[in-house]
Amino acid sequence: MKKIMTPLLILLLTACSSNNVNNKDAQMEELAKVEKDDKYVCTTIKKTGSHFNTRRCITKEAKKREEENAKKTMEDLDRNWSLHGG
Repeated sequence: MKKIMTPLLILLLTACSSNNVNNKDAQMEELAKVEKDDKYVCTTIKKTGSHFNTRRCITKEAKKREEENAKKTMEDLDRNWSLHGG
């Protein structure tokens, strides 16, 4: 039984790892295409508590909406803070 399980386990692990490599390659190719496109803005984001960086690409319109939403949220927070005597 052990002789059958060991090769099966190795086969499953190698199949999973090769799939991750292919997905990573596909993601890198897609990212390279998007970075060349003028409609997208790409930024590198560093997650707090991690040494790994994440590359995020979004359309210019989406980035503008995010900035407007963030500005509106900050204005609302500031207004509420002032109203409640902060």
